[in-house]
Amino acid sequence: MKPFIPQARESVKQLQDAYKTACQDYNSILEFFGETKGLPIGTFFENIHRFILAFENTKFKISRKANMVCRQNLGKIGLKMPSSGSGTLDKVIAGLKSGQAFPPYCTTAPS
Repeated sequence: MKPFIPQARESVKQLQDAYKTACQDYNSILEFFGETKGLPIGTFFENIHRFILAFENTKFKISRKANMVCRQNLGKIGLKMPSSGSGTLDKVIAGLKSGQAFPPYCTTAPS
């Protein structure tokens, strides 16, 4: 039993040090994200999860709106978004290169 006690004390000390470091790191993360010190870890990850869902939803909405703007601008020059096998891809690419298919705030087309 004697050899066990010093080894167990060292293990407990290492675990206590690791726990203290983890708590300090967690509080640093809370501070970085502007959260209240001592926020339960479950609540913290729920907040992150909600943020990710909102971010993905917003990204989807922006993509959909950009697609709509592109369709509208192509329609202004008499083109449609290409469907498979429609043969209008070259016209769409030409419209994009000329800048005619871009929203008004774009002054030049990418080369």
